[in-house]
Amino acid sequence: MSSSFQRIRLERICLSLLTGCVWLALAPGAGLRGAEAALDPGGRSAITNAVSIWELTPAEKALRHPLQLEGRVSFVDPVWKNFWIEQNGVGTYLMLANAAPPLRAGQRVRLEGSIVPNLGLAADSVRVTVLQDFEPITPLDANGRIREMGVLASRIVTVDAYVANQLYVDADHIRLALIIEDRPVIGWVKPANPHAVPNWERKFVRLQALYSSRFNPTNTETSIELWCGGEENVSVLGSLTDSGVFDRACTPIAQLPQMPLGAEVLVRGVVEAHDAGAYLRMRDDTGQVLVRSIQPERIAFGAEVEAVGRVDCEGAKWVLRNALFRRTKVVPLLRNKSAGLDSVDGIRQLSLPQAASGLPVKISGLVTWSMPGTEFFYLQDVTGGIRVNFDPKTIEVPQLGKYLQVEGTTMVRGFMPSVRLAGIVDRGSMTHAEGRNVTFEQAITGKEDGQWVAIRGFIQRTESQGDWRWIYMTTPGGEVVGHLQSPVNFVANPGSLIRMQGVCEATGDSNGLLTGVMLRVPFIHSIVVEEDAPVDYYDLPVHSIKGLRRLSGTRELTRVRISAEVLHQVPGRAIVVQEEDVGLQLLSRQEQNLAPGDRIDAVGILGWEGGRIVLRETVCRKQGRGPAPRPVELTTPGQLAPALDARLVSITGQLIDVSQQSDHVRLTLQAGDTLVEATLDRDSAEPVDPQVGAKVRLTGIYRLDFDNARWFRRFTLQLRSPADIAVLQQPRLWTVQRALLAAGVLGGLALLGFGWITALRRRVHQQTRQIREQLERQTRLEAEVQRAARLESLGVLAGGIAHDFNNLLTIIIGNLGLALADGKLSESTIRFLREIERGATRARSLTRQLLTFAEGGEPLRLPIEAPEFVRAAAERALHGSAVRAEYVVPPGLWHVLADKDQIAQAIQNLVVNAIQAMPNGGALLVTFSNETIGAGDKNNLEHGRYVKITLADSGEGIRPEVLPRIFDPYFTTRRTGSGLGLATVYSILKRHAGSIEVDSRVGYGTTFTLRLPATDAVLPEAAGQPVTTAEPPTALTAMPAAATKGARVLLMDDEPSIQLVVVQVLQRIGVEVTAVADGAAALREFSLAQHQGKPFQLLLLDLTVPGGMGGREALELIRRLDPQVPAVVSSGYSNDPVMGNFRAHGFQAMVQKPYDAQRLAAVVQELLEQLPPGAAT
Repeated sequence: MSSSFQRIRLERICLSLLTGCVWLALAPGAGLRGAEAALDPGGRSAITNAVSIWELTPAEKALRHPLQLEGRVSFVDPVWKNFWIEQNGVGTYLMLANAAPPLRAGQRVRLEGSIVPNLGLAADSVRVTVLQDFEPITPLDANGRIREMGVLASRIVTVDAYVANQLYVDADHIRLALIIEDRPVIGWVKPANPHAVPNWERKFVRLQALYSSRFNPTNTETSIELWCGGEENVSVLGSLTDSGVFDRACTPIAQLPQMPLGAEVLVRGVVEAHDAGAYLRMRDDTGQVLVRSIQPERIAFGAEVEAVGRVDCEGAKWVLRNALFRRTKVVPLLRNKSAGLDSVDGIRQLSLPQAASGLPVKISGLVTWSMPGTEFFYLQDVTGGIRVNFDPKTIEVPQLGKYLQVEGTTMVRGFMPSVRLAGIVDRGSMTHAEGRNVTFEQAITGKEDGQWVAIRGFIQRTESQGDWRWIYMTTPGGEVVGHLQSPVNFVANPGSLIRMQGVCEATGDSNGLLTGVMLRVPFIHSIVVEEDAPVDYYDLPVHSIKGLRRLSGTRELTRVRISAEVLHQVPGRAIVVQEEDVGLQLLSRQEQNLAPGDRIDAVGILGWEGGRIVLRETVCRKQGRGPAPRPVELTTPGQLAPALDARLVSITGQLIDVSQQSDHVRLTLQAGDTLVEATLDRDSAEPVDPQVGAKVRLTGIYRLDFDNARWFRRFTLQLRSPADIAVLQQPRLWTVQRALLAAGVLGGLALLGFGWITALRRRVHQQTRQIREQLERQTRLEAEVQRAARLESLGVLAGGIAHDFNNLLTIIIGNLGLALADGKLSESTIRFLREIERGATRARSLTRQLLTFAEGGEPLRLPIEAPEFVRAAAERALHGSAVRAEYVVPPGLWHVLADKDQIAQAIQNLVVNAIQAMPNGGALLVTFSNETIGAGDKNNLEHGRYVKITLADSGEGIRPEVLPRIFDPYFTTRRTGSGLGLATVYSILKRHAGSIEVDSRVGYGTTFTLRLPATDAVLPEAAGQPVTTAEPPTALTAMPAAATKGARVLLMDDEPSIQLVVVQVLQRIGVEVTAVADGAAALREFSLAQHQGKPFQLLLLDLTVPGGMGGREALELIRRLDPQVPAVVSSGYSNDPVMGNFRAHGFQAMVQKPYDAQRLAAVVQELLEQLPPGAAT
């Protein structure tokens, strides 16, 4: 025997006795001096080698022995009574007594005296002589060899480790959870100051410590402990944040298959799953990988981490072993929708409508099953397996074991999402991993569909048709069918225990209910016989039926033998037996006839049916005949009795119904307040026709019915034969049924008498309902007409007011621009003028809202994409608020025909309303969808296609009494606001031939639904946009340019003050201006200028002149004189079609009142610069 093996043996003996020794040391009457008095060491030789103590017999260890030891103290812990001494390079453990001698690690000592090994080394029995206060020692290097227990046991070692966790135990012990070479190790350190303990957690350290290993109580596993004398034996090398372990280039996960096995790499990605101390699954933009690490740190889902480990392969899974990881930052796990789904688990989590929408897919995995001539195969990645469907005319079926990159779209097959293949990339080949063990109960749920699994069971039979093989296997929960194509038949004795690997498929019936489990087996060697069928089934020990429940708790595949009495048999299907007061159902295919009272010896597979224990595939033999079994009288049928399941019982009551079916008879019995159902199979020629109302006694098998959770919910009686129905009393002549029949006849006559009354009343009710519906429709239409008339009358008034205000604001804003251009103004004057500017800007915003509400402006409707401009408008309104918006945009959304600016204003008004409803923040859900409306279906919209936009907030909601008035102008429930926001939205939607609806519940929020007409047209690349004046008024800073100097502009405006402002503005940029009041005067001036040879280069025309010729009519006449002269239209109205589409009416630009000096000058200068050279002079 080698010395290393001997040391391990001694160490195991030592640690096995350690607990017992401590108990003996603390036991009453076991004091050291009492032992000295009781034991005489005379005649025994002195112990000079500590190893020899562990060679003593248990009886000898209870005796006192002389002691003369010399060696180096490796480690001493008087608190926990641990002591190691090293002699000639061999370390040995000795236990210390409660009063331990004075020892210190590093000393070389001589111990003289005596010892009782079971009591430990005591101070009053040993004299300590210190030969050397500190004897230097060279520790063994344990790096790379931490598992060499035979060499390192009880020796001083040095090793590098990662501290995963640190725990303060007491003033003398700090426990360190270490990771060394991917193995958990426990470290113990004595703190120098218990009140100031260093923090070594999540740091790399170098330890000098005593190495100790021990076996678990079953001697099957070992644990390693390192005992450090003090803090000075622990030195910090670094931490996760600054460790050089992570100083290497990052490898994309998709490149791991190209790396050599065992190569150490660094990957970075997002955590998708984590089991602390076992593994984490992470993903980057290229793929996913399983990282196996015993680090106990918990990482949140979605955190970004980086990991260093060695490349390895587990079947279809690429893994990193012996890994360390660290978190870099926490980010939400957001998938790039345009990149598509990139894992099988992500596809399997889709709902069926989502999967049917054809979402893009890009996954990589191993082909676990394929077959030539089929139109699908199965693919498995790290997260699971899935079916991939393809067109065999364009794509060749891939081979088994291929590692493929698959691109396609999602689809639905049966009850599970699957993939429609578009293209594949061959990444090489891999071997199948061991299938994950599942049970029939797990497989029948459908959750394992498409997964590579293994199921164990007893083979029942095999069937063949050409090269196709069907292997029928019985499991405790039910039957599993293996489907295999192989030229070689699978041969195994029926009843053999097999393990079958394959792709799981749950099969269902026409109603979609899952009824069975099939495994698609790729190879014949995927089926392994684990245990051959017994030669003699009856050569098994007999179990009691009561003991089967305890035996079934192990869920092991077990064949058991019982001896019991027959209660009932359905030949070829089932046998019900009982032993003492316990019943059991046996599922058997045997056809032999058994009678109640027969004693049988039965052997079957222990299993479950719902919550009931059964024996499956049972074989039995008859042993003898006993008396007929006596039933248990059921006196309280209203209380379920699980102990009576599969027992023979009897119950007495009144028969209230008999239902004759093709294969059975169902009887309903009333016993007290309880209704009991009993069934009798039609397997005999004896008639079964008991009279309803009779008092009967039924005898049958008590059967509990279980729900899907295996909870019993009711019971039924299974009658064995017509003899189980004993009539105790015939029904009375005047029975309930006959009374009901008489009442039915009288009722029929009454119905004939009152039939015409019922028909008449139905006719009246129908006509009344039609009249009421017509009145309701008419009321809604009248309310809509009244609302439109009210809005129209208010709109005319508001439009006139807004037009006059725009003219006045043009004068104010224009003069402000001229005044601010004066460099001689003092700072206080400029400040006052700026305040006037802000007031004018607010007034301009209000007049624009009035104009939009009044007539909505003639919308410039173009085909646009609704999500783009709705999102932009909503985000502008949400800026700076605590409300966030979420958008749901389906694929294939139609374009809308709308005025982008007006709809943007409507969206902003609705978003502002939502912000006010959620002052503390919240979510605003904006959804889009296509909708086709029939004539008159929605708010009297024209039938056709519409895009529906829904804005739903989670605010306080609108009170029911307020809801009908929210679209009325100047109506508001808030302290601030003009009351025009929702009225403006209503006006805009109506002018777009659309609609708006509102639904609100107090405390739940408000939902606005907008509908806009859809179009197939697309937005032209260059669509003319009107010139706007959204900027606040600014001072005139333009200087005369070459293009404007000396240019002549004809201004037409009926307001003298506006003429004055425009003339002053344009003269400052070097333009000569002629101002007139109406179109007739403008025509005269233009004609005169042409005759004089001084033509105008630009026209600035007011669109509307009360009582005179407006700008549009004047331009038509002027263009007859000069078709090329550019023109700018201006107006305080926005409802005129010219303002909505000015280019179509011959104008080159538009400035809407009120405008400021800088904007007006910029428009004029821009148009003059576009003239050919020399045209402006």
